[in-house]
Amino acid sequence: MSKSIKQEKQTRNVISAMKVLKKRAEFYGTTTEQLSQWIDNGLDEANNVLQAHRIVTLDQNTRL
Repeated sequence: MSKSIKQEKQTRNVISAMKVLKKRAEFYGTTTEQLSQWIDNGLDEANNVLQAHRIVTLDQNTRL
C-alpha cells in the first residue's frame, strides 16, 4: 500500500472514531475531551468506545 492510501485510511478511521466518541459524549451530556479523561481514569465503556478512544489517542500522539 502506498503511503497516501495508508494516510487516507488512517484519516477515515480517526473520523469514524471521533463520531463514536462524540455520540457517546452526547449521551453523557459532556464533551469528547471530558469523556476521554474519564476513559483514561478507568471508566468502563463498551469495546467500540474504548477502541475509538485508542485510535484518536494514537493519532493525537503521532501528530505531536
